[in-house]
Amino acid sequence: MIPCNFMCNIEDFKFLADMIQHVPLPLRARYVFCCAPINKKMPFVCTMFLKRCFLPSSSTSSRAAMVQSVFYSLLLKEDTGVP
Repeated sequence: MIPCNFMCNIEDFKFLADMIQHVPLPLRARYVFCCAPINKKMPFVCTMFLKRCFLPSSSTSSRAAMVQSVFYSLLLKEDTGVP
């Protein structure tokens, strides 16, 4: 496999997978979360990422959860520099 064909660094992928291992998510959602461009050297970003992973697995689908989800995704984009 040519290293430049895959967008994610495998060590970062494993780091995120280990971080969300205890979150009850379907396999597809788990994979999508692990492909996120998260800077693992920033504890605040990792914490927000973990909180964001808990939102789809929660049983409440309220408007507050949706607003919180948007807020966390904006924080992640701002801290990682992703447009």
